[in-house]
Amino acid sequence: MSMSGAQVPGDMLQCQVLRCQRRATRSFVVEDEIWGLAEVAVCKHHGAVLDSGYSYSYNHEDNVIYMGRDLRSPEPGGSGA
Repeated sequence: MSMSGAQVPGDMLQCQVLRCQRRATRSFVVEDEIWGLAEVAVCKHHGAVLDSGYSYSYNHEDNVIYMGRDLRSPEPGGSGA
């Protein structure tokens, strides 16, 4: 489950998609198995991609969204096989 949230002050926050250096312009609500609903800050580009239903994973420990090639990356310390 996901839904768009309100605009966020972009001058204060960075997009929470891993490796994105853009300023966040809005919020996005993710559902986490452990914490329930969480609101994250995303840039305009990633907000549109997430709204379109693109696959993602939210890491509540690092407070980051994994998308694209990061969804297929091995776990840290994993074999990668």
